[in-house]
Amino acid sequence: ALTGGSKATLSPADCDRVARLVNAGRLDAARADINKLCRLHPEQPGLHSLRGVILSRLEEPEHAIDAYKSALTLEPTFSEALNNLATAFTDLKQYKEALGCYQELVNRGEADAEVYANLARALKGAGQADNAMEALRRALQLNPLYTYAFHDLVHVRNELGKHDDATKAYQ
Repeated sequence: ALTGGSKATLSPADCDRVARLVNAGRLDAARADINKLCRLHPEQPGLHSLRGVILSRLEEPEHAIDAYKSALTLEPTFSEALNNLATAFTDLKQYKEALGCYQELVNRGEADAEVYANLARALKGAGQADNAMEALRRALQLNPLYTYAFHDLVHVRNELGKHDDATKAYQ
């Protein structure tokens, strides 16, 4: 939910309008709209998080990080914003920061298959391929049909020289 919690709600039309712009690929227009909504409703963590998503899609991870941090300042338990923050850190190759965010999600018991797959990406980037493989295994335990995790598992196994295992994962 865009509100990210029990704060005052926005007009559903406002949220729908931004979502339509994002879905249509009109990211500059979506950015202008979300910036306006964030100014009008600065207490809405969901808006700040959505702003981060838009900025990430515009390939502005530094600015996305600021937006996710704003959302988390307003609602520290906002798991989606924390996962997205970690992804933005990974995009910037700031693996220590990313791993801290993912570890918090795991410690809270809020890590789903996507979080474990994202964690694996950060671990791989940090040079921890064995741990990345374990995170991908966990992702696949949670969602056995998660093709993204299988794809990454092939790459990690190849990187570790486990080519037969990589072929099995690919199949």
